[in-house]
Amino acid sequence: MWTEYLSWTSDKSQVVAKLPDDSMGVPASFSQQGLDDALSGINANTLYVDETGVQSFINFAKEDKKEARAGITVARRIDAALEVSITQDAQVASLVCTGAFGGEPLNPQKMIEVIQSAGIKKGINKIALKKLLLKSAQLKPGEVVTQPIAQGRLPINGKDAKFTSLLNTAKTEKAANDALGKIDMHDRGATLTVEVGQPLMKREPATPGRPGITVLGEIIQPKPGKNTELKASKGSQLSKSHPDILVASQAGLPLVRESSVEVDDVMKLAAIGVESGHVEFNGSVIVSGNIESDMRVKVTGNLIVGGFVESAIIDAGGDVTIGKGIIGHNVSEGEAKSCSITSGGSIHAHYVQFSDVTAKQDIRLQIHCLNSDIVTGNDLVVVDRTERQGTVGGGALDIGNKLVCVNLGVEGNTPTLVKAFNNYHQQKERTESLKEEYKRAQEKTMEVIRKEMAFKKIPKAERTEDESKALEQFKLEVDNNLVATKNALELHVLEFEDKLENNTVEVKSKVYPYVTIQFGDERVTTSKEHGASIFSFDQYQIKRRSLFSDEI
Repeated sequence: MWTEYLSWTSDKSQVVAKLPDDSMGVPASFSQQGLDDALSGINANTLYVDETGVQSFINFAKEDKKEARAGITVARRIDAALEVSITQDAQVASLVCTGAFGGEPLNPQKMIEVIQSAGIKKGINKIALKKLLLKSAQLKPGEVVTQPIAQGRLPINGKDAKFTSLLNTAKTEKAANDALGKIDMHDRGATLTVEVGQPLMKREPATPGRPGITVLGEIIQPKPGKNTELKASKGSQLSKSHPDILVASQAGLPLVRESSVEVDDVMKLAAIGVESGHVEFNGSVIVSGNIESDMRVKVTGNLIVGGFVESAIIDAGGDVTIGKGIIGHNVSEGEAKSCSITSGGSIHAHYVQFSDVTAKQDIRLQIHCLNSDIVTGNDLVVVDRTERQGTVGGGALDIGNKLVCVNLGVEGNTPTLVKAFNNYHQQKERTESLKEEYKRAQEKTMEVIRKEMAFKKIPKAERTEDESKALEQFKLEVDNNLVATKNALELHVLEFEDKLENNTVEVKSKVYPYVTIQFGDERVTTSKEHGASIFSFDQYQIKRRSLFSDEI
């Protein structure tokens, strides 16, 4: 039925539906059915069908109104459409092409006009434009294709000044096992010292970075790197020929800092005992032999002992390295240990027994830690190179981060207390503190809204520029503080979760009974022997992960 009503306009741009003058109207059942076939019959099947026009013609034709006999457009030619889409950061521009409805296809001239009108100037990809032309020629009427055609360039921020140590600072631990598994206590390797004029650290200056650009041709300035200066320190100075290199001005032990290196004066002694007397030295001390009973040693730098430390009191500002062992005597309950070592850095030794040992950083032993009270800011590691020796048994261990050993506890029901991740409560309190800060920052945003509402109630003629600027400044400060506190909270939570995951008690061979493991306020005590285990804490309970299925 539609066939007798359809005809092209004279310019072939539209198809009109029109009741003939001699028509008696259409039946009540007349609908859109058959329209597509009728359009195909007059080669108009690719045109855009105007649904509104179609429905109007059907309604007017059923009522035999004059509009139906005057003619109503039901289909028209539409050229291929082209739009520009630009990402919010203006780094990518895309052309969105809609296939033509019997109209003109996409052509290069139209693409150029659309690109120019959108202001796209930089990063245009000619290959992508050709690709879009090919795609558009294959589009069905109304089909849409999106093609990125321009790419900006993000800025590369400058790098901060970089400081690189020129020292081989790796500790040399050459105590080796022979074929029988015995440890050679004499081969301790070399101690790192520097000579006058020796290069200590070099500085790579900060870089300005590389600017970026948007597809609209706008320059994006990079953030320049922070340019920190290389600093001369105690025992070091800037090189006269290379101002970005630090050299030693005196011989001694180097202490690497963030942007400098200190060189400590070194006192060398054969032994510390009755002949030397007590030692108090502003620098570092190297003792080739032993530190004997009842001696007191206080140094501001590092202490290196080639032999034993027996029932001595030692206080060092830097690292303490003991070639052999740390030995105290068994004392009555409640009585102070006869041997005490305190370090502002790390402590390295073969073993510790019946002693108080405190280190701000790590404590690393190779054979055992027996009946001693240990406090460490970071890790306690009691493992030899082969991972066959390394027993922790008896005493109380207060460990900043994690414990790693071969065996934990001893046979004979000797109690051992291990407090791991000892700053858990501090981390938890820091989390709550940051949450409160973030909550207060959020509340400040409501104050901004109240100030803005109050300001808008003032007639425009009575508002001053200073008041407006003050309000904007206050809003900016509140927004910046909200972002800063949120970032600080999220970063701390991530760091806290990482510490919970990594600050564990790792036992590589056996865990004996009567070992108490504590994280925060939670503690468990082993009642039987276990194999290789890792104890961890998820803020709610202490868990043991093992190669076996038995539980604590």
